[in-house]
Amino acid sequence: MGTIYQVIVRSPMGEMVEVDLCRTEEQFKNMAVRQLKEKICEKFPNFAGEGRLRLIFRDKMLDGDNTLLSDYGIQHMSLIHMVMKLPGGGGPIDENSGMGDKTGKNRSMESLKLSFY
Repeated sequence: MGTIYQVIVRSPMGEMVEVDLCRTEEQFKNMAVRQLKEKICEKFPNFAGEGRLRLIFRDKMLDGDNTLLSDYGIQHMSLIHMVMKLPGGGGPIDENSGMGDKTGKNRSMESLKLSFY
C-alpha cells in the first residue's frame, strides 16, 4: 500500500494530531510550508485565516510560505508546534502609557493616594 507521509501537529490547546501530507517521497521533498499550512487548516478549520497561523519546528518559525519543508529539516513524523498570531501589539511602553483617567490622560501618583476618614 505504501507510506503516507505525515507530521504531528501540536495545537495551541495541547492536542496532538497526525496530519497526512502526501503519498510519495518525491512529493514530500517538494512540499512547501504553504501546503503544510493548508493541510493543517483542513484539520483545524477554526485556525484558518490569513496570517493567523504560525508554525514552529524545533526552534525555527516556518515563515517562508514557499520554503520547502526539507529546508527546515522536517521529516516524516516530525513534530510541528502550531501557535496563533493574536491581534494587537502596540508600540513601545513609555512614561505616557498605562492607566489613564476618563479623559485618557495619565494620572500622577499623587492623585492616586486614597483619603481615609
